[in-house]
Amino acid sequence: MECAHFKSSFLYVLLIGKDIKDYNNFFKQLLLHYDYEPNSVLVDFESATLKSTKAIFSDAIQISCQFHFGQRLWREVQSLGLQIKYTNDDKSRMNVKKLVSLAFVPVTDVLKAYSSIKNDFDYEDYPLLDYFECVSAGQKKEGINNEEKDNSKSSISSHSYQQHHHRPTLKGSE
Repeated sequence: MECAHFKSSFLYVLLIGKDIKDYNNFFKQLLLHYDYEPNSVLVDFESATLKSTKAIFSDAIQISCQFHFGQRLWREVQSLGLQIKYTNDDKSRMNVKKLVSLAFVPVTDVLKAYSSIKNDFDYEDYPLLDYFECVSAGQKKEGINNEEKDNSKSSISSHSYQQHHHRPTLKGSE
């Protein structure tokens, strides 16, 4: 089988700085030397990387690495002070694993799957749900606050969890 028209480019980048300016400057310099518009960009879950690639390569499909997402979610569990709960509480540990597992749900069913698990989280876990929606949909959900978990509206996009590209905002994941 001949793949004469198949073209693939890979670029691995190690930068000293990790803010949006650093990534933007790098990509701008790269584009000065190479006339290239990627169809897709595989990125980790560092917010600066995601924001920069979305800004510089706005037409490219943003594909996020599930391994890095799991690592980032674990760091968020730690930063919220939930690591002891995660370690000692089977329900809490399972809930975090459910969030990570949403990557394996068919895109058309992500909203339904997320709706079925979000009410399993305890009051003290709401900031983790806020974080999850921020990184998976690029924005916080509306309405989930510490008073009204069950009546919340979700802005998580079924398309955006697996690919961050032209995210439609789908409300109401009940």
